[in-house]
Amino acid sequence: MFLRVDYIIYIAKNGTVVSQNKIYGRGLATNDIIVLPLDAVVELSTNDFVEVYAQRFAGGTSDAIVTPNMTLIVK
Repeated sequence: MFLRVDYIIYIAKNGTVVSQNKIYGRGLATNDIIVLPLDAVVELSTNDFVEVYAQRFAGGTSDAIVTPNMTLIVK
């Protein structure tokens, strides 16, 4: 059975979503493995922080998203 699942990956700086860096991806089945490369540049000052979010946008029957690998590079 095929069930399309749409995802959104994005980052937030100090709790505020950086909307210009949202990316969308689609799997064709609930357990599909999809790769969504997010490439973003965010300037940080002392005490700033970033968060990475993965959200199921549509489809699927579970609240779980498995993230087997994530790399964050901070310069």
